Amino acid sequence: MKKMCLILIVGMMLTGNLHAQADPLHKELIRLALDNNRNIQKAELDITSSELQMKQVRSYRLPQLSAGIESKYYIERPTIILPGETFGSPVDIKTQLGKPINADGSIRASQLLLNKSLWYDLKTVEKSSDLYKLMKIKTEEDVIYQVSLAYYYYLSTLEGLKIIRENTSLLLKNKQIATRLIENDMALPTDTNRIDLKINELKKQENLLNVSLLEQQNGIRMLIDDGDFQFPEPEEEAGYNQEILPAEWNTSVNRTDIQILEKQLTIQDLQIEKAKAAYRPTTSLYASYGINVQQDHLKDMFLPENWNQILLLGFQTSIPIYSGGRNKAKIQQTRVNYMTAETNLAQAKLNAAQEKNETYNKYLTLQQNRDIQLKNITLSSEIYKVSLLKYEEGLLPLTDLLTASTDMSNAKLNHTRSSLELYMGALDVLKSNGMLNTLNH
Repeated sequence: MKKMCLILIVGMMLTGNLHAQADPLHKELIRLALDNNRNIQKAELDITSSELQMKQVRSYRLPQLSAGIESKYYIERPTIILPGETFGSPVDIKTQLGKPINADGSIRASQLLLNKSLWYDLKTVEKSSDLYKLMKIKTEEDVIYQVSLAYYYYLSTLEGLKIIRENTSLLLKNKQIATRLIENDMALPTDTNRIDLKINELKKQENLLNVSLLEQQNGIRMLIDDGDFQFPEPEEEAGYNQEILPAEWNTSVNRTDIQILEKQLTIQDLQIEKAKAAYRPTTSLYASYGINVQQDHLKDMFLPENWNQILLLGFQTSIPIYSGGRNKAKIQQTRVNYMTAETNLAQAKLNAAQEKNETYNKYLTLQQNRDIQLKNITLSSEIYKVSLLKYEEGLLPLTDLLTASTDMSNAKLNHTRSSLELYMGALDVLKSNGMLNTLNH
């Protein structure tokens, strides 16, 4: 029974060039999936996070301004010991430092002048933002592929139901003919029973396909995250003979997965330069203005003449000399990571080129097979018509008529199965050439 169900999987009802066309229902399902998919929503959050990180890194290149206020009350002031001989005393002199009440206020401004590591950090987060955007596109492509595949199987099941119902209708007409022949003693009384057996078998297959159709609809509803989505009534006519890929089309599109690997390689290169920048000096300019007061009594703190001003300008340069080999090891590690990314990219390009050729060659073969099955439909239909005429005249047993009917049905099923394989093959061609997003246009 499972084998029969597999045989009944049939082709799609698309028209025009697949790389630029999808029917309205197909487009609507893709739109809903792209709007509601959780992984795409996570990818958008990653993009937002990377953009915020970019702003954070850029802020370090802008002037930094800070202010501070501090007040202290010394219950016991710090004590220092002065050498006695300095003041002509035979013993050391103990004295307390400063005043018990102290207050400080300051404003500090600084500007980073030179930091090569920060420059590479900024370039890295910019490339990382581009990487997250590419990963979102890749996620969208995966969603389009999954939805399209599920939709193709859904349409194929509809077509299978259509063929079964056509066969059932055909057998019912044969039963009417057999009944008339039996009444005229031109056929065996068991002929109608044998036809009923065939009809019952088709009803069983129809029931199985109805269950499969419901499962496929629910699967699509999960993909689009809409449990209440209502599928329209299927059309009666199925398009068997449409070309779904043009003879010539743009194959220069760079696949998203290749672009992701290229971006990762660029990021690894920036990491190498950042590691090297750890040997370079960091320079900054700063300025500070402050006021200070020290008094014995709290009331004296509020007298302006008791406050002392502090103003300074500074220039600071930090020069790395030796880090215990840490920077050297980091450079070596980043170079290894770069070589790994480079190897992955080269292998991916090789695989992509091979995949392009294989998927397109497979598509051409599947196209030939579908055309062969279309010819078989014509041949088997002619054989069935002749067999039916002979059976009506009593010149052919029912067995031969049922055989001709089965051959015609199998020819249709084989053709529709070939059509399904062809459309799935075309989907793989679009995927291998980075053109899945064209189904959404």
